[in-house]
Amino acid sequence: MKNSIPCIGFFIAILFCFVECSVLLDVPYGENEQQVLDLYVPEDDSIRLNKIIIMIHGGAWWMGRKEDLNPDVAILRAALPDYAIANINYQLGSEESPGFPKQLDDIKAVIAFLKSSFTTDLSFAVFGVSAGAHLAMLYSYWWDRNNRDVKVVVSHVGPVDFMDDGYCRNILLYPLIVPLIGPHPCAEFPEIWNQTSPINYIEEATPPTIGFYGNLDILVPFGQMPALQGRLESVGVANEFTRYQGGHNGWPDTSIQDMYRKITDFLQVHM
Repeated sequence: MKNSIPCIGFFIAILFCFVECSVLLDVPYGENEQQVLDLYVPEDDSIRLNKIIIMIHGGAWWMGRKEDLNPDVAILRAALPDYAIANINYQLGSEESPGFPKQLDDIKAVIAFLKSSFTTDLSFAVFGVSAGAHLAMLYSYWWDRNNRDVKVVVSHVGPVDFMDDGYCRNILLYPLIVPLIGPHPCAEFPEIWNQTSPINYIEEATPPTIGFYGNLDILVPFGQMPALQGRLESVGVANEFTRYQGGHNGWPDTSIQDMYRKITDFLQVHM
């Protein structure tokens, strides 16, 4: 019963939105103040809505907000006008209250909330940036194993294997991971470092995955992309990966344009 009021309110808002607007901002999908999303629906109200892209911002699991991805949302809306987009906030992590597993619970809550708010059968793509890409993969590869709601995963510079020496033995990057798992050094607590590594959950039924990485990224070790691609290919999962000139962000416009062209094509094939 706790979620019934926000759901009813959201459903009523959706009815009005299809008539008067195409955007609903700061819609609650849970009781925590951080559990809100912006929903963008197709502007053509004759479209039968059945595809939703969930956007998950980055910020090292402890910062960032959905508005950081507004430029990405605008590009996707123009390229895929028949898709809805849910751009979400989630509960941020800290050393005292780590992001794992509550941030995965938030993604699950978003999907349940959207499924309960529309009358059509929905397919989901999950698009994450940096820490958000890690959460997108971890959720889709592991927590969604029973429901298989996620049909496509998009990883924009997402880490996949924390047992990589670039993370496990790198004292400079360790503080970045604390908001996700708490104060648990790799050598002493390898279980949680393995548990939160998406690469460990890849299997034949894993959703098709497209990913993009920078060749000068100091936050995501160079071997993360080939390790992910190799594991997906070893079990026959459709995938596509591109490495661009640049670091963790700030790529040239030509690279960004190429990335979104590839994302658009990949989504249209696999959703």
